[in-house]
Parts: sequence; structure tokens; C-alpha cells
Amino acid sequence: MSTHAPNTAFTVTKGVVIVGRPSLQNKLLATLLERHLGSRCVVATLDEAGWPQHTAESVALLDIGLSANDQIDTQMAVLGDDTLVSAVALFNADRDIPSARLLRWPKFKGLFHRDTSEEQLLKGVQAISNNDWWVPRKMLTDYVEDTRSARRLQPAGATPLTPKEMQSLRLMSEGASNADIARTLKVSPHTVKTHVYNLFRKIKVTNRVQAASWAMENLEPMARDGK
Repeated sequence: MSTHAPNTAFTVTKGVVIVGRPSLQNKLLATLLERHLGSRCVVATLDEAGWPQHTAESVALLDIGLSANDQIDTQMAVLGDDTLVSAVALFNADRDIPSARLLRWPKFKGLFHRDTSEEQLLKGVQAISNNDWWVPRKMLTDYVEDTRSARRLQPAGATPLTPKEMQSLRLMSEGASNADIARTLKVSPHTVKTHVYNLFRKIKVTNRVQAASWAMENLEPMARDGK
């Protein structure tokens, strides 16, 4: 990571939680982010005693530099709790990390490699805090090719969705969390989870990214056909 400070002015709307050891590197990164992004940034561990309060709207930067694959899975599962953070990005990642493992996590929004520059890191965190994605082009290319094949095997007409499932899918494709969907549909979070589980099963996808991609290709044709 470069040591020069970028001249570009950044603004983010959410706090940032660096999830990892309270090492000097992570503390310096927190100071850098707070100074340049104008948003609160803290270092925290994933245990109850070490987790700060009021972070549900924050972005988590998960340090995976020393983590084994099974540890990453466990950490991402914990961060999937709607009460912790709104989005998760991984940093200090190796170039060969398998993208398919990451894309199945609903809150995964970004990936920063060990050699990511300071300016790119700041731009990426800004994008993620504003509900955008920040992932390598190759990851997106591989995903598009995989999902194109999956969609060809599962035409829209073969997957009748209930009105609530359809609404949930539309909201999900716009980036809404389960809590957001529950508020919009005026139902309980448990009911939303049931809708999401059922629609995933019907359209044969395993995560929100795949569901959003399926929605982009199929929702408009279904609406035109009166489905």
C-alpha cells in the first residue's frame, strides 16, 4: 500500500469498523480512513466484549491477512447478522482467493488485495459506504459467465413467484437488506427470511448477487407477460 496521501476529497455516509487484531497496521489504517473519509472508524474483534455499539449502518473491513479459509467463512457468517453491519469488504487478500466463496455471502460488497494502493482503498470504501460494489473486474467477469449459464437452464416461466416473493426480489435487487424489506412490506424479519428462502429455491440461486442478476434478466419480461 502506498504511503502518499491522495488529494481527492472523499465523503462517506457510514462509519467503518476494521475487523481484526488491534495491530499497529490496523490502528494506522483506522486513523487514515477517519482522516480522509470524515467518518468514524474503529478497530474491533468479533467477540461480544470487543464489538462497539451502534454499528448496524457501518461498513466492516475484514482483515483476512492471517486467516485460513474456514476462518473467513466463520467470520463472514457472524457479520451476516443484520444487527452488526450493513456491508462487508475483505482486505489484505491474496490474489488467488476463490471468488465463488465470497459471492455467496449476502453482505459481501468489496475486495482489496494486499497490494491495493491507498487511493484505491479510500475510493473503494467510499463506494461501498454508498451501497456500491468494489470488486476486481475478473471476479465480475467470471460471475457473469457462470450466471449466464445458470439462467439459460432456468427460464422465468418455470418459476412462478408469489406477489410477496416478487416484491422481496425487486427490493433485494435494489440493495435492500432483510430489515429494509420487512419495513417496506410491513412484515416480520422472519417472514422475509421465508420469502427469500423460497424465492432462492424457485429461481435456483444461492445468494443475493445471483438473485439480483436473475431479477435483472427476468423481472421485466415477467411483468410484460403479465406473470
